[in-house]
Amino acid sequence: MELLCLKTVLCVVFSVSIFIALTPVVLASTNAPTSAPGGGDEEEVIIGVGNIDVRCYTCDNVQDNDECNGVHLGENGTLTKCTYERSNCFSLIKMNAAGDGYTAQKGCMEFDECYDRFYELVSDPIKGADCMRFGILGHDPLPADIECFYCCFSAEGQSQDSCNQAMGVSFLALPEPNNWDPAVDKWEGHEPGVSTAPPEVTSGGDPVARPLAAVVGLHLLLFSALLA
Repeated sequence: MELLCLKTVLCVVFSVSIFIALTPVVLASTNAPTSAPGGGDEEEVIIGVGNIDVRCYTCDNVQDNDECNGVHLGENGTLTKCTYERSNCFSLIKMNAAGDGYTAQKGCMEFDECYDRFYELVSDPIKGADCMRFGILGHDPLPADIECFYCCFSAEGQSQDSCNQAMGVSFLALPEPNNWDPAVDKWEGHEPGVSTAPPEVTSGGDPVARPLAAVVGLHLLLFSALLA
């Protein structure tokens, strides 16, 4: 009973925080309609609130979060200033085939690409729920072989600087100890010597329509994952 109450409280807090973070994004869409080349109105899209002067922790195919963040390098670690006009930080988690180990990539990404990639994840009810497992709620670790993408978001005017400090997201259910073995476990496209450019959005370069229903759907997904 106490665990159920804790999950319910966390659902409300998490949901409200996401709503606050995304509300300016929704308003940016509803207050700025666009016109099609032929003169008609297009479906409105959320254009986002990407920030400038953002720094993100940057690493590729690293199994330890402190190493990824460059704790051994001093105060700023692996923080890298993003070069995009509107930037967001991302994290990408890859589980091994046995489900007992993981590796990660972190870095900068242009806002639209980051949002579209995360939207693609949460739009999938199965993979979305699998990637939203939280150790604090007693969830099992992420499933074997899964690849989960996380994008930082914040309310307009708030800094996103170094927002990808956690491995994926805070309290993510990851196996302990981490048994990813570089000699056995492979991550295609992330081998030593391969470019560490951010992953591309599979849906193409055009902006994806992001109606208010997408925000509502994200809330429902989080409620489902947290109450599981």
